[in-house]
Amino acid sequence: MTYRHQLEQLYEAATGRGAADMHLFKAARGNILPPQRRLNIYANGYYERLKAAVAADYPALAAFMGAGAFNAVVDVYVAATPSRHWDLNLYPIGLPDLVSPGPARNLATLEAAIVAVFWTADSTPLTAADLTGVDEAAFAEMPFELRTASRLFRFETSPNTYLTAHRAGNPALIGEGPEYLLIVRHGHEVHRHALEPLEYDVLTRLSKGQSLTESITTEAAAERLPHWLGRWLTDGFFNKP
Repeated sequence: MTYRHQLEQLYEAATGRGAADMHLFKAARGNILPPQRRLNIYANGYYERLKAAVAADYPALAAFMGAGAFNAVVDVYVAATPSRHWDLNLYPIGLPDLVSPGPARNLATLEAAIVAVFWTADSTPLTAADLTGVDEAAFAEMPFELRTASRLFRFETSPNTYLTAHRAGNPALIGEGPEYLLIVRHGHEVHRHALEPLEYDVLTRLSKGQSLTESITTEAAAERLPHWLGRWLTDGFFNKP
């Protein structure tokens, strides 16, 4: 039997996906623990590590749902979700799919997006200096692509307000929305930018490949554009072409 096969047998048994071949286990010194109890140490430790990895990424959701309800969702998620990668960085991001629709799922989606943005590949930001020398006509037709490590959201409730209060140690409730948000990693940090409704609409159009001219559909948006553009470029909203 090859070493790889032995490891596969151990993994299958430790994760409950196969029967253990007890002949693989040598007797422990003094034979204090029988093979099955030694195997259980792996099995229990494996699942506890997965649960800990999930719980670590959803502190606000745990506070909102309460320990009992949150732990129950985590248990179901871990039981249904095998780890398929060599690390656990992105393992927890599917949890929102198991949370009931409504405020809790919105909060779970927000915390999952923060994790995903943190681990997404970086990209070079577009800056004001990159627009030097670009004439007005070319500027109007330029593509503005959101950063690779970013997520754009419209929530029906206010999970970002709740998360902000939770991180500050203040009591909070998830109120009615809508709430518009861009999560972006810039300068090696994940930032959550609250957006105006019109601003969200323009960024959504830009994210779909429309030009700036095509994305500015109202006079109100045109009036707000200089303010938005300054923030977009300073805070690294877009990829450098």
